[in-house]
This record gives sequence, C-alpha cells and structure tokens, in this order.
Amino acid sequence: MPPVAAAAPVAVVEAAVEADGGAAASTDSFDWPALAPQLPLIALARSLAMQSEWVGADGERWTLRVPSEQFARAAAVDKLQAALREHTGRAIELRTEVGQVRDSAHLRAAAARAQRQHDAEATIAADPLVRELVDEHGAQIVPGSIRPLEA
Repeated sequence: MPPVAAAAPVAVVEAAVEADGGAAASTDSFDWPALAPQLPLIALARSLAMQSEWVGADGERWTLRVPSEQFARAAAVDKLQAALREHTGRAIELRTEVGQVRDSAHLRAAAARAQRQHDAEATIAADPLVRELVDEHGAQIVPGSIRPLEA
C-alpha cells in the first residue's frame, strides 16, 4: 500500500510537536489513534501502531505506551519509526514503554463496534413488529442473532 500523503495528519503532527523542536507535546494535543490507521504498515508493526497509546514527544523523540513487551520488538518499532518519518518528513526517534493503554486506535474501534452492536439490538427491540411478535405471540429474539450493518 502506498504511503498516505494527507495534509491533515501532518498538520496534527506539526501542532503536537511544536516547530522549535524543544517543547514536549502533551498527550491531549495529539490524536495518535486517528493517525495510526493511516500509516502503511502490516503485521506486528501495524499492531504496534493500532494498540499503542501516545505518551508524548520531546522534539523529535516520540514515546508510545504499549500493552505488552511483545509490541516493543525492535523490528516492529523500526518499521513504525520509518513509516512515521516518511509520513511526517521528520527525523522521528520512536521509543516505547510498557504499561496500561487507555486510548488507542484498537480500543476506539472496539468501542465503536460495541456501540454499533448495542444500537442494532436496541433498534430491533424497539421495532413495532418485533414488539408485537414478542408481546402477543411469545416470540423471542435469539441472543447473538442481531448483527449491525457494516458502515
């Protein structure tokens, strides 16, 4: 897959890591989970990007938190670092730390899937025809049988 050359993520990166290169970006100033899926990565390097959390930056030194040591393997970190350098045009030095991840592209996608599932179940349960079948004819909704439409 060719590199994504979108202006918006680079603008986000520029805002997060101030132009003087010396100021640290806070975890609130950079939407890593929005950038991670856009990077042209596969296998463990993609898992690293998708399941890591932005900790901060000190100039060109970026730190990500990973849920386990498995994601911090040198080869995966090197591939993610190379993708970030190509994507941003900056000499990013990527570091990882192991710890609890609270916000990642993977967690956001899982939450979105759960919300779509909940919404689908609520829609079916509230449907007048379904309500009539359940209330008047003893019908039951089979648990696990409702699937949301893919967006």
